[in-house]
Amino acid sequence: MQGKQLILISFIVGGTYAVALEDRGPLILEPMKTPKIIFNPTPLYVGFGFTTGALRIGKSKLAFNHNIEEQDRTGALTVLFGYDIHKRIALEGRYTTSFIKESLANMQNISLLLKPHFSLADEMSAYALLGYGKSTLLGVKGHSIDIAKSDFQWGFGLEYDTTETLTYFVDYSNFLQNVKNLSADALAIGIKYRF
Repeated sequence: MQGKQLILISFIVGGTYAVALEDRGPLILEPMKTPKIIFNPTPLYVGFGFTTGALRIGKSKLAFNHNIEEQDRTGALTVLFGYDIHKRIALEGRYTTSFIKESLANMQNISLLLKPHFSLADEMSAYALLGYGKSTLLGVKGHSIDIAKSDFQWGFGLEYDTTETLTYFVDYSNFLQNVKNLSADALAIGIKYRF
């Protein structure tokens, strides 16, 4: 008798289970989706650029042509450190020093700049450089130039993001404007790395 009851219970439970599966429809297994890894770089970045500087008698003219009289060109290296304080504003420190000079002076500049920027396209943005810096010009080859001046500095530029961490930039900076009848500015091209 117990055997018949066990078979009957098994039949009832099995039948109920079969009906439950039948009500749900066929079982379909879907492949598991892999989670998308999103890389969010930190707001810190560093960079360097090769710079052509110009030392001029009088005011800056936004021209970097070696045929202009009363202009001395220099080759320089610019190192920069930055921090994005907002998605559209960064704080940037820059140091520029000349390593190639023509005839008048060695040039050094250190500055702390506010860098507002806005997007032109998905990977390209324009920016301004506004801040305070110190320029030092020391004469070479017998020139008696000796200037160390702290003042307002400004510039503008373009950036192109190649990846989430690498960015190319080109910019213009005005370091010194008509101090002892001399002006200094620079045109830089370089790369930035975001941590």
